[in-house]
Amino acid sequence: MPKQDKPSVTQRAYTLRLRGADPSDTSWRDALWRTHEAVNKSAKAFGDWLLTLRGGLDHTLADARVKGGKGKPDRDPADAERKARRILLALSWLSVESKLGAPEGYIVASGEEAPENRNGKVVAALEEILKNRNLADNEIGEWKKDCSSSLSAAIRGDAVWVNRSKAFDEAVKSIGCSLTRDEVWDMLERFFGSRDAYLAPAKGSEDESSETEQGNKAKDLVQKAGQWLSSRFGTGKGADFCRMADVYGKIAAWAGANKSNGSATVDDLAKELQKELQIEESKATDGLDWIIKLSSYPGHSPNPVHELLRQNPKLARSNLDDLEKTANTRAESCRSKIGSKGQRPYSDAVLKDVEAVCEFTYLQKDGPARHSEFTVILDHAARRVSLAHTWIKRAEKERSKFEEDAKKIGQVPKAAKDWLHKFCTERSQASGALEPYRIRRRAVDGWKEVVAAWSERSCNTSADRIAAARALQDDPEIDKFGDIQLFEALAEDDAACVWHKDGDAAKAPDPQPLIDYALAAEAEFRKRHFKVPAYRHPDALLHPVFTDFGESRWKICFDVHENLETASPHALSLKLWTGSEVVPVPLRWQSKRLARDLALGQDAQKDGALEVARADRLGRAASNVTKSDEVKISGLFEQADWNGRLQAPRRQLEAIAVVRDNLSLSDQERERRMSGMMDRIRWLVTFSAKLQPQGPWYEFAKTNQLRIDLQDWPHADSNKTRKGHARLILSRLPGLRVLSVDLGHRYAAACAVWEAVNAEQVEEACKDAGHEAPNANDLYLHLKRKATKKQKKDKKIEVEKTTIYRRIGADTLPNGTPHPAPWARLDRQFLIKLQGEKEGVREASNEEVWKVHQLETELGRTTPLIDRLVASRWGGSDKQIARLEELKKLGWNSAEKSDPNGESDEGESRRPSLSVDELMSSAVRTMRLALKRHGDRARIAHYLITDEKTKPGGTKEKLDESGRVDLLQDALVMWHDLFSSHGWEDKAAGQLWGEHVAKLSEYKAPEEIDEGSSVIERKKKQKENREKLYDVAEALAQDETLRKALHDAWKKRWEEDDEQWKKRLRWFKDWILPRGKAANDPAIRKVGGLSLPRLATLTEFRRKVQVGFFTRLHPDGTRAEAKEQFGQKTLDALEHLREQRVKQLASRITEAALGIGSEGGKGWDGGKRPRQRIDDPRFAPCHAIVIEDLTRYRPEETRTRRENRQLMSWSSSKVKKYLAEACQLHGLHLREVSASYTSRQDSRTGAPGIRCQDVPVDEFMRSPFWRHQIAQAEKKQSGGKGDARERFLCDLNARWKDKSEADWKKAGAVRVPLKGGEIFVSADPASLAAKGLQADLNAAANIGLRALIDPDWPGKWWYVPCDPVSFRPIKDKVAGSAAVKLDQALRQPAQAQSGDAKAKKKREKKDAGKPQEVVNLWRDISSSPLGESGEWKEYAAYRNQVQVRVVDILRRAVCSKNNREKQ
Repeated sequence: MPKQDKPSVTQRAYTLRLRGADPSDTSWRDALWRTHEAVNKSAKAFGDWLLTLRGGLDHTLADARVKGGKGKPDRDPADAERKARRILLALSWLSVESKLGAPEGYIVASGEEAPENRNGKVVAALEEILKNRNLADNEIGEWKKDCSSSLSAAIRGDAVWVNRSKAFDEAVKSIGCSLTRDEVWDMLERFFGSRDAYLAPAKGSEDESSETEQGNKAKDLVQKAGQWLSSRFGTGKGADFCRMADVYGKIAAWAGANKSNGSATVDDLAKELQKELQIEESKATDGLDWIIKLSSYPGHSPNPVHELLRQNPKLARSNLDDLEKTANTRAESCRSKIGSKGQRPYSDAVLKDVEAVCEFTYLQKDGPARHSEFTVILDHAARRVSLAHTWIKRAEKERSKFEEDAKKIGQVPKAAKDWLHKFCTERSQASGALEPYRIRRRAVDGWKEVVAAWSERSCNTSADRIAAARALQDDPEIDKFGDIQLFEALAEDDAACVWHKDGDAAKAPDPQPLIDYALAAEAEFRKRHFKVPAYRHPDALLHPVFTDFGESRWKICFDVHENLETASPHALSLKLWTGSEVVPVPLRWQSKRLARDLALGQDAQKDGALEVARADRLGRAASNVTKSDEVKISGLFEQADWNGRLQAPRRQLEAIAVVRDNLSLSDQERERRMSGMMDRIRWLVTFSAKLQPQGPWYEFAKTNQLRIDLQDWPHADSNKTRKGHARLILSRLPGLRVLSVDLGHRYAAACAVWEAVNAEQVEEACKDAGHEAPNANDLYLHLKRKATKKQKKDKKIEVEKTTIYRRIGADTLPNGTPHPAPWARLDRQFLIKLQGEKEGVREASNEEVWKVHQLETELGRTTPLIDRLVASRWGGSDKQIARLEELKKLGWNSAEKSDPNGESDEGESRRPSLSVDELMSSAVRTMRLALKRHGDRARIAHYLITDEKTKPGGTKEKLDESGRVDLLQDALVMWHDLFSSHGWEDKAAGQLWGEHVAKLSEYKAPEEIDEGSSVIERKKKQKENREKLYDVAEALAQDETLRKALHDAWKKRWEEDDEQWKKRLRWFKDWILPRGKAANDPAIRKVGGLSLPRLATLTEFRRKVQVGFFTRLHPDGTRAEAKEQFGQKTLDALEHLREQRVKQLASRITEAALGIGSEGGKGWDGGKRPRQRIDDPRFAPCHAIVIEDLTRYRPEETRTRRENRQLMSWSSSKVKKYLAEACQLHGLHLREVSASYTSRQDSRTGAPGIRCQDVPVDEFMRSPFWRHQIAQAEKKQSGGKGDARERFLCDLNARWKDKSEADWKKAGAVRVPLKGGEIFVSADPASLAAKGLQADLNAAANIGLRALIDPDWPGKWWYVPCDPVSFRPIKDKVAGSAAVKLDQALRQPAQAQSGDAKAKKKREKKDAGKPQEVVNLWRDISSSPLGESGEWKEYAAYRNQVQVRVVDILRRAVCSKNNREKQ
């Protein structure tokens, strides 16, 4: 197994504030600005030339033969390949660029022009280019056909189309005929690769490549920039390609000659080359290094020949064969470069333009070439052009895909299409969405399974279909599930045309029409909004590039790096352009964090000081160093070069740009303002310190002979023969301590610490506890011990504590040797609570309650806040009575009618919370709903006079007579809803209705819809009411005068309301995000901090209220478009909170793993966070952190709908990013495991279980949510259906329904099964978790066990992925495990179980084009000996059985409580 002594260095960025070395001398500011400006101007000039050279690409490249590769012959390009090439060439000739910096003489069209005008100009420009290249008319037609879609796509408003082909033609005229279409590759090939690479389609997202790969790519471009400059303008001889070609030729010949021998060594090759080249043996030291030096040049990149020799010191026959081929290829490459060095006319023109704008030259008369400076400039330009080209490739790949998808609308039957169009229109109106609703691809995930379920004979009614869809939503076997509201709408009888073949309900079920419709709708939307990526020209103020300093770059020198004992550790010098010369300029830097992390403020770095990765809190803890210990930074000061990047705050630069581009100012005034602003620029240097990681994993890896690289799996070699769940993760590692983490919603995270122990340690623990040793089939071991617990006033009491052991492997490995770590000990569990979660939030003040009450009153809620509070029996205590009196003084008067349950328009109704974060959330929700009503008023006004209708997808069509009546029906329905909706009132709308609509002779009064109606009944009533308004709509369609009068009335009403909305939003923003002095007021603190509910509230306010108001519909049918900078302050504040949350969470997880996390006040030394390890074995540092993999997260049983929404407020990828960085630096192994089913197994015993909730009996008997749950359960029970949970709910209701309210309150809480409940209850009555365990803590413990359990132990397999027909384990999921036999079915295909028959039928009716590939079979590993196979069940039967057992435990708990109360 390969080893390495030290882990690879990792970089951490620091921002240093710059100032002059002499306070009286400000010339340093001028030098910094001149350098920044010169680099940007030069990069722009280099970029211009790269773009122009792309404009000269030969059109024949589109037809060039495609290389076969690996012995295959070259071939002609396929039609699709030719089209893709033509598009890339066209987008090289006609380039989309920022208007700022684009050459005016070559601009074809602007993004500000009308699309039809712009598109015509661009396509005409392509035609002109092709004509100038003498293409035939028919071929030009083919090019236009292939490229028109891309050339007609949208571009940014501040972008333009530039004719770079014309620019190239002009360059040829200026330079001469030496600049040919082949000559352009002299420069382009270095940065874009070969012609084939340039035209090759995009492979993937840049995000998919690692940080290391991206860093190597950036380094590669720097090298290539330097190589091009050296080859064209260097004064040296350059690389000896003739010699190198000769060496590679001899290597190839030697390999060919030795193939027959079957083997040779690199040393043999070195000796042969010495002999052939007549070199004395004494001059050759190490054979491989000498060969590399002989066959390369300074600054070269590793090539295949060198890598092959490095990896194979002993060369087998196959290695020699590969060496012969690669060496011959390399020899040919070197021969092609012989004589390539020297200036060329085009390169002279490029350098001339660059030197003209930067004002200094590449070559100096009396000094060396400014090679590093120009290399950095060319690198920046090449990176920007290369990135633009990459984005164009990706965009075109996407465009080609959704162009194909858009064609699928033709495959959707007309009946299905009409129904879906209507559904989208109605949902747009109902939701008040900012843009027309469309069915997205994600919304139809799981649709095939839904249609299969609806094909069952038992699904006869819409209610049956809705129930089946909801059941599938909870099915863990379905990886992703779509929009349940869409599926419920499709369950209606009139929607059968959507899910039957050819739109005919009499034909076979077919899920494809909806899928095709969704793909086409999404594609049409993307086609209109998908922009061609624009190249942004470097500009010192608006789109700057920032100068790089360091090795092979502009020179930077830190005094403390040169001399650790320097008297000026904060001094540095930068080589800058002063206007007359490029010279070092002395400066000083300021960064408290860098000084602290490098221990610059103490007498460190000397002999005897302890090495740390860095000297901060976590760095010291990782190396077990205290705050007072002297430390030195490992390896940093020994590095040859430090780096830096000169930067300035973009906001300051953009502010200067505003003045520069303000043409209303005089030149003198503009210069005066800009000069003053430039003198205030906060110049910065970003320094990336290359740190040497230190920490627990590295020590553990060395001790246990493991790979030290954190990216490697400890069992990488063993896992080569294992697949899927059978892979070893962190098992078989005795002494390994693991911190497992469940990222939560209620709190930031739940954690568990496990330690893998051997059998001897378990036996010793049993002996100490007086407990018998476990046998081979024991899944767990709970050892009790006596301990003392401190109480207040220094009192101590004796308590009994339990140490939990879980078996994670058999006593012996499959080969018969003792298992190194068959047990894991749970050392501790805890919750990580961030700001706003730990201390909680305050109660809203009387002023805040009154303001929200006023807001709700103004917006039209029938029962505003305080009235709902009083109606829900709030106000009975002395404190509440006093608050009501204060509220009366503020202006509140008791309402005549107060219905606490009167507003159930969305979500469940309950007593309003006075917690300030809940109050803010409630206010945002109220404003969102009221904003929708505000939009409805504008929509009514617009529908009354418009001549157009917006179809789903945003397209418009002219109204005919029928269409106008249909639109007026929609307007009347919305109008009626405004004053009749439950929970809302609009007296003005009702009065206007009565004065005009109700008096029409054709009027038929719509019926009020009972709030208690089911969804189906409500939809039926809405449809009937709409039909009743048909005659009125028809009459209005004929009366243009009345429609105009009504439009004016609604418009006036809307405008009056609109002014009030602006005031409300200003007040609310100042409350939810106070600024200035208000932000420092202690009274506004404790509003939720970094908690997910607060982040969700801010996100909702920003997205649904702020953006919703700005883009609101106006009575004339127009909307404003939210620009990028809209609401930037709110967005910045929200992003800052999100960033703080993930950073703090990553830091808290890391500190807990290092053993310095606080628990009960331990580990604190007076700082903000604990700094040193706690002297307690339970707090020993962990070696690894295990987190759940959320990349394929989907809503499931373990999380509520609210939690699913809140998940979007924090980014799991960002948590992983920051956590991975912390783990790498502090020596912790980070591993992700699947989070599936971690909330469905008891972490204490291995038994199954479910999540529950303790619900106050008073709430259980009152709240609409539980009343609805009970009603559904009773309905099922009366029909002879219902599961154990539903029967339990009915029994609880029967027990309490005849009791008084006082009895309900006295009874306390009852525990009931609930999706996303806070308590996990085990199905094993003997388990500690049978009494209830915090669900997140249970999940966290299971996440750790998932990484530790040995897959060769049968207890690992409580579910097995199997083939749905044969029930044999799937090879790709389980191969390699000694516990699973691939050829043995886990149950007979004909075997029937309760709950399985239905599942079997469902599988049989799966869509033939996509059969179910995997079905998990389940068993309870705690209920039968592990050596036996047990009874394997499908999930439905397994879940029902577990639910029965848990409900039985809950019933006994209720009975036990009642018995105690009777006693």
